[in-house]
Amino acid sequence: MSAEQPNFKNLSNEELDALDKAKRPERAETLVNFLEKIKAYDFCHDLNSGEGNKENISFDQFKSFLLRLNGIARGVAKKERRFDGENVAITGGLGGGDVVLPPAHQDKEMLLQQAFEAAKDLDGEDASYLLPAVINSVHLFVDGNGRTSRIMHLLLGAETKEAFDAELKKALGVEGRLDTEDINTGLIDYEIEEEVTRKHGYDFSASDPNSLGKLKGGIASAEYDQLDSQDESIKKNFKQLEKINNSNDVYYILTAIAEALPDEKFGSVLRDNGMISPLKMQNLSAEEWEKIFNNYYGLKREHVMTLIDIFKHPEEHLNTDDEDEPETLKDFFIGEIKAAAPKQ
Repeated sequence: MSAEQPNFKNLSNEELDALDKAKRPERAETLVNFLEKIKAYDFCHDLNSGEGNKENISFDQFKSFLLRLNGIARGVAKKERRFDGENVAITGGLGGGDVVLPPAHQDKEMLLQQAFEAAKDLDGEDASYLLPAVINSVHLFVDGNGRTSRIMHLLLGAETKEAFDAELKKALGVEGRLDTEDINTGLIDYEIEEEVTRKHGYDFSASDPNSLGKLKGGIASAEYDQLDSQDESIKKNFKQLEKINNSNDVYYILTAIAEALPDEKFGSVLRDNGMISPLKMQNLSAEEWEKIFNNYYGLKREHVMTLIDIFKHPEEHLNTDDEDEPETLKDFFIGEIKAAAPKQ
């Protein structure tokens, strides 16, 4: 192996990140040339216009465009370009230390297609936020989702080719997230989660907002260290449960457990204080574990579908923080993105 081609497996995350940043200017130039060559601005202008041209653009064309866009931004060879975000987790979040888990990988393309079809019926500005938001939320790729969503936002939102070219160079830079609007779905995740869980029985107006019928507490996470099962399938289930419980999806996994188990079985996994006991969950069957995780990923799917519907039917999704003049969650989301954007 030559000195110019390091062994990536031996590099730390910090070294890989530094290498990625060092290569971004070169990749940015390649991507600019690529977008010019395929007339990407014209493609997205047709997609985002109110004219009939957008009806001639298929989802397969859009999907192929995204693959090439992300592949060039990341420096991925043509034959290796795919939706490769099977095990990706999003770190950072609004609090800086959150872990956000995207929907199940097998659901991602379906959700992207739903957003693509919905965008065809939206005005230009709304589509320029919805499609990038869903790209960011589902995390199709193991890396470069933020860059891909920002580039799509610029392509769909730029009024002129010149304006797009100027903003694109900012988006592709090392500090692209800081130099352009960041379509960060974390700005609205809490509101969507509240909508979804309310449909599943949560009463956020109650004195105890965590109450979900038979669900009174959280998961006794301290018990994870006490698990001593040697069964590989059980260890795998608990590893997945702990990963979800350590993410920002606590309400979703609690709901998934409560809805997967009949009352008697659910009562058998509770501690005296109402907390769910991982130690007692060791007695669950393989089918019950499967139902829990299926329920959880069903809620994650519902989360993104709600995000799409916020743009399709904004009048049905209101932010009621201001009871006198409630605004739609769509307008709230776009307003928060613009407020967080760098000042020109």
